[in-house]
Amino acid sequence: GRIHQLTEAQRRAVRALLPHMKRGEVSFLFSPAEIEQVVSEVLPQLELGCEVTLSASLAARVRREPLKAVAYVDREGERIVVRVEFRYGDTVIDPFSPARRAGPGGLLLARDAKAEYEVLETLAHAGFRVGEGRIYLAGSHRSLRFIQEGVHALQRVAEVFASEEFRRMRPRRPQLSGRLGMAGGALQLVIFDGDMPMEDIAGLMQALRDKKKYFRLAEGGFLELSGLSDWEELATLVGDVSEAGEADERVAPAEETPGVSLRAYRTAYLVGLLAGSRLPVAVDEEVQRSAQALTASGDPCPEALLGTLRPYQERGYQWIQALYRLRMGGVLADDMGLGKTLQVIAALVWAKQKEGQAPTLVVAPTSLVYNWQAEIARFAPE
Repeated sequence: GRIHQLTEAQRRAVRALLPHMKRGEVSFLFSPAEIEQVVSEVLPQLELGCEVTLSASLAARVRREPLKAVAYVDREGERIVVRVEFRYGDTVIDPFSPARRAGPGGLLLARDAKAEYEVLETLAHAGFRVGEGRIYLAGSHRSLRFIQEGVHALQRVAEVFASEEFRRMRPRRPQLSGRLGMAGGALQLVIFDGDMPMEDIAGLMQALRDKKKYFRLAEGGFLELSGLSDWEELATLVGDVSEAGEADERVAPAEETPGVSLRAYRTAYLVGLLAGSRLPVAVDEEVQRSAQALTASGDPCPEALLGTLRPYQERGYQWIQALYRLRMGGVLADDMGLGKTLQVIAALVWAKQKEGQAPTLVVAPTSLVYNWQAEIARFAPE
């Protein structure tokens, strides 16, 4: 009339034995070839939840040695691989190899099932999988968690030996610097970690933009990104451009150093951003000249223009000149009636004097076509 709550080990034993029970007893017969596996694996599992008595003849053959679990941690490409050895005295067992044999003199090894289970459960909890004759871990998130936490958990249940390749995967603080130059008419941003140029600049910038704590390198290692908030504004620009596919892919880098290419119209903004920041990014002279061209004074208003530009109109006219020289697009924005059309006409007269006759296309609402005709007839009839 009592209810008994069994331990997990007892429940596993009961589940295996109960279907075969007859009149309160269960009997199994194993062949000589199976004896070693029974003693090595079944017996330790039974002893976790049951009181086990061995016959005198069997007990004389059973050898009990303390377990020493050893794990060898290595890296293969982006994967972490582990080789496990269960050592009982002179006997070494690979838990993922089917090869087994009895000890000297026909002795049978009773393994420590509980301790072995703890090792394998630690690896399973970290996300390791079995494949191709070894256990491996894939994925940046799982790999990073194993490096930071899983190794310490594994060290509590096994002696761990880590290869130098695996040690290089540990997160480290980067020493970032950069160079902004021109390559084939486009901006080229190169980022260095110490003396070495970074390969995946777009990926790094996106990670900084998204305020991620770590970034995984192509070779498998991790960079710790905390404390790099000064780079976030630059990272936002480069990350957004790369994600939107706006990076200038038409221009091949002028040298072997990897970099990310950006369209030239971002020159002034980037130079201004870097000038106002503390980032260790060197700006080439050609980039500086391009940025200065947007603010430098251009040619005066052409005499052929039948009109006088006001100071703010003169500034807009100079701005259009700079865009034209740099082959950039732009937006001249102001309230209605303040002479934007006149500023463009002045720029057209200047361009005609510089480069000769060439067609110009004006796209405007139909109601403004007459206004353009009237303004041209008034200020540039030739």
